[in-house]
Amino acid sequence: MKKIFFLIIICLFMVSCGKQADNTVEKFIDNIKNKKIDAAMKYVKNEDVAKNMEIMEISYKNKTQEAIFEALFKNMNYKVLQTKKESDELTIVKVEIENVDIKGVFMRLFEETIQDMSAGGEGSKADDHSSLEKKLIEILNDKNVPKIKAVTEFAVYNTKEGNKIELTPDNVNIMFGQISSLGGFAKSDETTEEKKTEPEDIQPKPQPMQKK
Repeated sequence: MKKIFFLIIICLFMVSCGKQADNTVEKFIDNIKNKKIDAAMKYVKNEDVAKNMEIMEISYKNKTQEAIFEALFKNMNYKVLQTKKESDELTIVKVEIENVDIKGVFMRLFEETIQDMSAGGEGSKADDHSSLEKKLIEILNDKNVPKIKAVTEFAVYNTKEGNKIELTPDNVNIMFGQISSLGGFAKSDETTEEKKTEPEDIQPKPQPMQKK
């Protein structure tokens, strides 16, 4: 009887911890969706890493960037799929996130621009930046804007300050419609390394001189 009671207590404890981890992730995403970045960071364990991700700073350089991010915040939806307790300190929360498909948006922009150019419409002015910007904003505000669903795992740690998420570039990228496909919005060691090695790959190798 004591063993059964003990097992019930353990199960209840594990469910409780899992639920708390769920709540932590939900509060984090809800705050991000509502553009309360500082409030969201309270649930992050590695704030220094998160702050290095430019995407986490609401600072728009132009109307195009503003339109993209406003659409991403507005259309961010999620569903917790699974909570798995790995240890007393770590719980993995698997979340499905739906948002605007950034790559799909630009593909649609490209297709519509080509169609306009073929028809000799406004899009025929290839150098008309304002026309492209206007079309992009229309696509982002369209109720049928391309969307994408993807699954990401949040690592939630039990710390002295409570549950904290160890945020990864993958978490952020999926939350924001896989925006890394545009490049330059999120920083990562992998991206940096690629940029460093790319010039070496494209430089021609010196050829040995031939004796006459």
